[in-house]
Amino acid sequence: PDGRQQILADTEPYRFEVLDLRTAGTEEAEHRLTSIRDRMATEVRPADVWPLWEVRVSLLPDHRVRVHISFDLLVADVSSFFYQLLPQWREFYHHAESAPEPLALTFRDYVLAEEELRKTPRYERSLEYWRKRVRELPAAPELPTVQGAGGGERLGFVRRHARLDAELWGRIKAKAGEFGVTPSSAMLAAFAVTIGTWSKSQRFTLNFTAVNRLPVHEEVDDVVGEFASFDLLEVDAVSAPDFAGLVRELQRQSWADFDHRYVSGVRILRERARARGGTGDVMPVVFTSALGSDVDGKPAPSPVDWLGEQSYFISQTPQVTIDHFLLEFGGNLELAWHAVDGLFPEGL
Repeated sequence: PDGRQQILADTEPYRFEVLDLRTAGTEEAEHRLTSIRDRMATEVRPADVWPLWEVRVSLLPDHRVRVHISFDLLVADVSSFFYQLLPQWREFYHHAESAPEPLALTFRDYVLAEEELRKTPRYERSLEYWRKRVRELPAAPELPTVQGAGGGERLGFVRRHARLDAELWGRIKAKAGEFGVTPSSAMLAAFAVTIGTWSKSQRFTLNFTAVNRLPVHEEVDDVVGEFASFDLLEVDAVSAPDFAGLVRELQRQSWADFDHRYVSGVRILRERARARGGTGDVMPVVFTSALGSDVDGKPAPSPVDWLGEQSYFISQTPQVTIDHFLLEFGGNLELAWHAVDGLFPEGL
């Protein structure tokens, strides 16, 4: 009732719903699969009803299986889903007898530790930093929109996807290293330049998703929970001398902001509204980087490859109009753009 998460004392074993399409015709099978996908992609589950996810299976001809997964990130952020839940599922799939020891740290412990942190000088310094920053931050990108788009109706997201193979992505990472910047910063700058091409102003603020696991305990990286926050990152494409200069400036600013990550993105928006006399605004253009880190000099293994080939993926977030998402698996770079197409003119 008070909006806080609960760990239920008793739940029934979760069972997949199975749809057998092995004898269905091609047209019927595609129709049923598309119907399942469309429903799961747009369904909003009650936040107070367990479970906040759905997994189901469709059996197809030629011994093929389609696994459908829908997951509400209210209970676990992107990092938890890809780097804790999926690897554990893989472990149980291959080794059903696995019985990992429970962690000493719980997400509740983390939340309580974070609340205590708000009473410290470190938090006060971060809050003062952001109170000064929000007075200087420009508005969100002013992108062209279709007049009357939606007409009060909820517009859906459209997904676009691309993949850079390991060879090309490796060259981009090497070039970034030559300039002393991270690959994530380079991709962020490329996204900012693209947005700036369409924005009325070349100075704007991006919503930069950050997984904000504060180092409160040695097990914090193993806990499943909603740790995600966001940084209001200033982009000034006019002042940058060239693309490399823009990359360096964005990296410098994002690192400065990260040093003051103890204040949540929601609180930063509130401080911005207060600084503007009580009028707030949303930051609907989002950059989300979940680039994997190398393990012993080798690309991090993919947490999803064991499930087979990915056929569809989409994320949808309230008050977001464009979300550019990066993920590195098996040395390849996966890029996805989730956008409310109906809001923008054709061609944007």
